[in-house]
Amino acid sequence: MDSIYLLALRKTTARWRAEDALVAADANGVNLFRLRLMWPVSVAFNGVFLIGFLWRLLDRSLTPAVAQWNQRLIWIHIFIVVASLAIGWLVGRASGVRHTSATRWLIVGSAVFIMLASILLVAADQAITPNITPYLIACLLVGGECCLPSSSGGGACLRSCICRLFQGDGLDPGAARASAVQPS
Repeated sequence: MDSIYLLALRKTTARWRAEDALVAADANGVNLFRLRLMWPVSVAFNGVFLIGFLWRLLDRSLTPAVAQWNQRLIWIHIFIVVASLAIGWLVGRASGVRHTSATRWLIVGSAVFIMLASILLVAADQAITPNITPYLIACLLVGGECCLPSSSGGGACLRSCICRLFQGDGLDPGAARASAVQPS
């Protein structure tokens, strides 16, 4: 009885693999283009934050807890800037080669790095700002949305969830999905 379902599942996954092979090179090219645009912005923003936190460290009137928090953020932003430069360099080198498995891993690794950086920032900020969970949710959604096609329903749902989150309506994926599907 289960063999019928397993056979159907095998056929479906074989069809998915065949369809994926047809569009994989084009999808990698689009994702590499997005990464080429994203990493300089990441380096610039985190560089500005790094300069701001270094400037703040010069203030001698900081309490020890705030100074320690400031130093943690400095180290995290140094890590993000260095890793962003490295990933940007790798993306630049991989731009001409769209079909290799290395480019796929680079795209997935970039999304994982965005999520890791978000978790590190939230973990450092947890001591000062205990209610930072919405920021973490938004960062994880943005990291996941980097790998979705811009025209997909999932991408529209994630963008809608992020917008609703920052509007203060809370995170209601059902409402976001309904607003993403309705024609404008």
